[in-house]
Amino acid sequence: MKVSILERQRGMIDHAQIEHAARYFAAQLLSARMMGNLKLKIELRGRGILGKDNDGFVMVNMTSEAQTEFRICLDKSLPMKALLKALAHEIVHVAQVVMKRYQLKKGADSQAYANWEGKQLGILDKIPYATRPWEIEANSKQEVLFASYCKDHRGQIRL
Repeated sequence: MKVSILERQRGMIDHAQIEHAARYFAAQLLSARMMGNLKLKIELRGRGILGKDNDGFVMVNMTSEAQTEFRICLDKSLPMKALLKALAHEIVHVAQVVMKRYQLKKGADSQAYANWEGKQLGILDKIPYATRPWEIEANSKQEVLFASYCKDHRGQIRL
């Protein structure tokens, strides 16, 4: 898996730790073969670009082609613990898309339609965040992934 990290006006964030965590999280969710084809571009951005209540997001293509390149944007003002949890959350979404469990399709009306495990759930913007199955899964798995990362790398990470 190829990982690149971009940060304008580089601050105090340890890019090596972010890359290491991204590889770790992906390895917990995807096979080595699936990971071999992936390219992640992780952008550390200010809160303004992300929105008030958003710690991060991943760009998902609205095509039927298999997606292998992903752009993840994270709020660089977060403390490292929260930043790693947000990264874990977005990597869960990457795995969901790679395994074709979560897909977005562009409708004839140019709206984004969400599909989860082969079932069309409707227009993305009309599905409340708290009921989106891909978000429910990502919220629960981010905690498990983060705890596992901390346990497996005790003494090696700075939070």
